[in-house]
Amino acid sequence: YFLIKSKKSVPCIRSYRFGYDNHFTTSHDTFIAEINAYTRYLIFLKRQLAPTSKDILAPTKKLDWTGSKVALTELGFALHHSKVIGNGSTSLKDVMDSLENFTGIKLGDYHHTSIRFRNRSNPTKFLTELQEGLTNWIENLDD
Repeated sequence: YFLIKSKKSVPCIRSYRFGYDNHFTTSHDTFIAEINAYTRYLIFLKRQLAPTSKDILAPTKKLDWTGSKVALTELGFALHHSKVIGNGSTSLKDVMDSLENFTGIKLGDYHHTSIRFRNRSNPTKFLTELQEGLTNWIENLDD
């Protein structure tokens, strides 16, 4: 143990603390410990009150995307341009990054891919397949 030999060099600021051993600690020890505790508590509160946008968009589990990258890109463009995410204020990059994180598929140059599906005979091929799949499911509910 390190004991304080001279009490004249260390004035006692708050001597009313319980468990205060004047041969081992000073009033400054508790004071510094309180400052450190409050500083760490403030950091904790800031993290709890202001999560980053990546924390909000990051999924907890990746889905196994079995479709093509072109189909995923088509879905991303459809979601962005229909303005259904963030009332249209979310950027295309954020939508595509979220889809990449959600599926684990790297979309690469999705602007170039959009040119490819725009030049197809049916530019919304994947969305048409989605619509047909949902329509078939609804029709088969009554069977």
